[in-house]
Amino acid sequence: NYKQMKRKVFLYIGIILLISGIALKSLTDYTVLAWLTVISGALAKIIYLVGRIKSRSYKPGYEMIMLYLGLSLFFIGMYIKTSFIAEHRLLFIYIGIGFKILFVIIFAIKIKQLKR
Repeated sequence: NYKQMKRKVFLYIGIILLISGIALKSLTDYTVLAWLTVISGALAKIIYLVGRIKSRSYKPGYEMIMLYLGLSLFFIGMYIKTSFIAEHRLLFIYIGIGFKILFVIIFAIKIKQLKR
């Protein structure tokens, strides 16, 4: 359905930008471009989420806490450069991604339940 694909454009753009930003940060010295790409991806996904809420095809709940924790830990892991915590940088990133995955699973379940 064209309307459903049109609605998901921001989601797909957000995913592509996030992955591209992480790759840029990991593989190059383009730190500013990497951050702009990651932030643009996050904003695209937020636009998608707000659109789902406005269309009443999604009702946010406790899973938003998982999204907040996931994003916070992920960005902390991306930002850390020095100090004792820097040794655990990847732990922040992976736990953040884990919380984001939990959010996506719960989000998908809620969307399917609301369609019934």
